[in-house]
Amino acid sequence: MLFVVESPVRAAYLARVGREAECAHRLIGKAWVVVLGDLAAEGPGATLRQITPDGGRTTLGAVLRDPRARRCSTPVGSDAWIELLAFGGAEDTAEALA
Repeated sequence: MLFVVESPVRAAYLARVGREAECAHRLIGKAWVVVLGDLAAEGPGATLRQITPDGGRTTLGAVLRDPRARRCSTPVGSDAWIELLAFGGAEDTAEALA
């Protein structure tokens, strides 16, 4: 899961929320945040900040080379997905976070 945000302040906020989440240990190696400007300027070399208790860092290129399959049954970004979230629903992320 990759969050692309507009500022370093927002990135720091998301990282903090992840560190404090009850399920933070499940996010290790599975959730990152990057600033849009860094992504645009550096592409695969952009630094990703982990949304985890350890707050480690990696690059987009390193994550993209990871061969583990990550799937969700919900078509992320579709109209149905947006409607599901808008009405307070959630999706099964068990396989995506495995």
